[in-house]
This record gives sequence, C-alpha cells and structure tokens, in this order.
Amino acid sequence: MPNDCGLAVTPRMRAILTQPGFLSSNGGGQELRELYSNGSGEFDMTRLSPFGWACCAGLLKAVQKAVQTGTAPPLNGTETPYEFSYATLIVSGAQRVSGNGGNPDALKHEQVLEYLITQGMPVDIPDVVGQTALYHSIVSPEARVDLARILIISGKANINHQSKYGEVALLGVFQLNRVEAADLLMEHGADIDIADGDGLTAREFCSKVGPEITAWNDWDSHKRICIPFSPSNTVAVKPFYNSRHMTVHSTATKTRQIFGLPTGPQNPKQLRASHVPKLSKGGEGKDMIIKIQISLARDNADMLVYDKKREFVCAVRREDGEDVYDRMLAVINTQGVGGKAYFAATLKSEEELIVKIGDVLAEQPF
Repeated sequence: MPNDCGLAVTPRMRAILTQPGFLSSNGGGQELRELYSNGSGEFDMTRLSPFGWACCAGLLKAVQKAVQTGTAPPLNGTETPYEFSYATLIVSGAQRVSGNGGNPDALKHEQVLEYLITQGMPVDIPDVVGQTALYHSIVSPEARVDLARILIISGKANINHQSKYGEVALLGVFQLNRVEAADLLMEHGADIDIADGDGLTAREFCSKVGPEITAWNDWDSHKRICIPFSPSNTVAVKPFYNSRHMTVHSTATKTRQIFGLPTGPQNPKQLRASHVPKLSKGGEGKDMIIKIQISLARDNADMLVYDKKREFVCAVRREDGEDVYDRMLAVINTQGVGGKAYFAATLKSEEELIVKIGDVLAEQPF
C-alpha cells in the first residue's frame, strides 16, 4: 500500500474502534493501546509523501515551496493508516529526526508548524485513536513543550480534546509527571475534571502520581502566610522509631508501576522506615520540613513522618498521645492532599518533635 509507512490498522483494531463511546481499559481500551503502540514501532517516515516527509524533517523551504506552488496536498488531510495529520507529522518528526544530513534547511519544525498554521492548517485533526498533535507533542516519550506552546497559542488547539479512550492531554502529562507541560495546559485553561473511559480524572490522579505535579496543582490552596512557631499553632509529638518495618515504598511509585508508567531508580535511603538524625550537642534542635502520611486503609494506624533526605524517619502512634494524634489527623484530612501534608518542624531531641500544624505548607518535591 503506498504511503502506509509500515503502519496498519488491523481487523481487531477496527473492531475495537467501532465500539460507541469512550473505551475503558477492560472494554478494549488497553488492548487497543498496545496494538497501536506496537504498530507504531514500524513507522517509516521515509515512505511518506514528499510533502509529509518535508513536514517530518522540518524542511521549511520545501514546505513553503509546496504551498506556494500549489503542489501541497490539502492541509486538512492525513497520511498513513493511522491517519496522522500534518501537524502530528511535524511533531513526530521533531521527536524522531536527529541530524540535518548536511541540509541547513532541515530540523526547522517550529518554523514549519508556525508557517502552516498561518496557511490554515488545522491542528486538532485526530488520528485513528483520537489523539491530536497536542497530545503527541507532550505525552509521547520525547516531549516537545515548545511545539505544544505553538499549537496552543498560534493554532488555538483544543486543550480539552478527548481521545477514543476519553483521555485529555492533561491526564497524560500527569501520568508522566511532566510539570512543565502540565503548567502550560493549566495556564491555558485545561479542565482537571474531565473523566476518561475508566472514569479517571486528572484531579483524582494527580494526588497519587507524585509531589511535583501535586505541588503545582494545589499551590494556591496550600500557600500560607508565614507565622512564627507558637503554642497555639504547634503540637509536641513523641517520635516512635519502628525497626520492624525495614523499608517503605512510595505510594506514587507503586501507583505508576500499577499503571505501567515509567519510574526512576530509588535511593535505598528513600526506603527507610526508621532513622534518627544526628543532633547538635548544643541542644538547639534540628529545623526541617516534614511530610506526614496517614493510612487511608486503616483507622488509627501509625502516621509515617520523614524529611526530604530521609535523615529523619519515624512513626507517630495514637497511643502516645490521642489528642495530638487526632488534631494532626483532622488537619491532614481537611487540608492535605491524598492523605499527606507538609509542615515545618523542629526535632528537639530523639523523643520530642515540635510540628507547626497551624500552617500547612504547599506540597514539597518529596
């Protein structure tokens, strides 16, 4: 087949695509994702039309000449059985092509995208699974936020477009923990409450995927005017150093693994379940920012407390002070995100931790 570029929509893919509505994971969505992804590995850009290849390679002069001479195909057209729009081909080429092959006119993807937008190229044409150029630019393995910005600002891309899976670009970037891309989308009005085919929204997912995304998303609601430590806004906590539990694994990391999302290597220090830091001999204590994590599965369970470097890790038990425990629990439930909250604290000694619970901090990067 000419211009198939190695791609094919199989009969099974077609059968799934004919289902009405958005696809859930168990309703064919996950199978379609895998078929689409596996097929994408066969994509051969050199088999595109001359104009499609010029878009992919970022050949600005060639693209301009084709448009000006009338030899360019309709700019609202698509190529390959995956139905890639020309905006998507520009993005795909920018992500895949490296080296200009001695052609100084190559790799000018930003200029090609800007130029074709001025010539009336639509940017929201979906491919066979409903993903647009904007989605591909920031949710693919090689994110190009610069191109996403052009698509949004110059191309007026629909930020809240939903794919065949019901997924919006924002949910995709949350899943990949891409803060810069999330910032761009939110700045331009992305809706965090649009549900995909599984009923999952970006708002629900962001509290599970890690503090970098959650920090940005909840910054305004968590900013506080700094006020000094005082008896009215602090509690004295007795740390419990539990040596029975050897390691603690990040909820965000586990969630990513369940969803099949990439996770980075973990420092063994970050898995500590208990650790007492070195304190100065002067008795001044150690100031720090701590994270307190409560159990969402069991009432009155020990709270996990630690700082960014895991130099200080302990538990807080209800049996060591019911009033303090209940007060902290209420603050975390009402002002925290995903069963956790961040506070300024001072470790006075191994047996006394002062927590400033009257001032919940913005999410921190740990």
